[in-house]
Amino acid sequence: MFKNKELWLAGFCYTIFTLLFYLPSLPSFSTALIGPPEDNMQFYWFIWHGVKAFWDPAVSFMHTHFIYYPEGAGLFYANYYYYGVAVAIVLNFFMPLVAVFNFLVLHAYVVGGLGAFLLVKYLTGDFKAALVGGFIFAFNPSHVAHALHHVTIASIQFIPFFVLCFWSYLHRG
Repeated sequence: MFKNKELWLAGFCYTIFTLLFYLPSLPSFSTALIGPPEDNMQFYWFIWHGVKAFWDPAVSFMHTHFIYYPEGAGLFYANYYYYGVAVAIVLNFFMPLVAVFNFLVLHAYVVGGLGAFLLVKYLTGDFKAALVGGFIFAFNPSHVAHALHHVTIASIQFIPFFVLCFWSYLHRG
């Protein structure tokens, strides 16, 4: 049912669409966060703190003294982006943390588009419908609006994979 050539073509298309959409931000990809300096700065801080806590045993993952010194602040109810922290721990070896954060924002479009492509292709069997469905899912206005401010809300890339797995599980009998 799925052809590797079609999957690669869809991934290439979603990558090109993402790069074209964020073309003005690409020159400063590794020096400035994508989006205005609002809530995304908090998510950037959480990723920075998570990476620091992973590598430095003196830093607690769920409590920090970097803010509200000297008492510090508990982070149990913080809006951590755990997936982003895990990706940043690996990618921070190869690129600065700002670039990792921007990569997390941009890759949600490509991976989300591919997931929706696979789901629509599974349901319809039509390559063109799957390509359009993936584009509509990945570049919907809500996703674009949240991607610039709330990287946790904009992380919709795993939803179609879950639906695809759940749907195929239900229909295997």
